[in-house]
Amino acid sequence: MPTRPRAVYLTLAVHADAQGAPDSSVDAATVARLSYKQTRDTLVAAGLLEQQPDGRWRVLTPRLQEV
Repeated sequence: MPTRPRAVYLTLAVHADAQGAPDSSVDAATVARLSYKQTRDTLVAAGLLEQQPDGRWRVLTPRLQEV
């Protein structure tokens, strides 16, 4: 994964923890402030970020891939 999306992912994970949401989600404003659409798309495609119906974004735990 490119450096920018990786840095944004780590920052969002820290924000999710700091906001104390039980489902590891952050508000849409935080995601918009920290990332461009291309970066969000990269994180969504990698399975690290998903948008919830209420507009918040859930930061997902990375999954190991078998090779």
